[in-house]
Amino acid sequence: MYSISAPANGTLIFTSVGFGSREVAVANQSSLNVSLVQADQRLNEVVVVATVLVEKQI
Repeated sequence: MYSISAPANGTLIFTSVGFGSREVAVANQSSLNVSLVQADQRLNEVVVVATVLVEKQI
């Protein structure tokens, strides 16, 4: 569970890789349930980013 501060007349945009985006009006609601629909498109490429920290002992 998480919380987001937004104006009462604001709009939230939800996106995720592999799913369609969705815009939801806050409309003075204190709680929202949002579902995303899986996109029909396949990904053309995937980019993986990794960070490695190596400590050298002297």
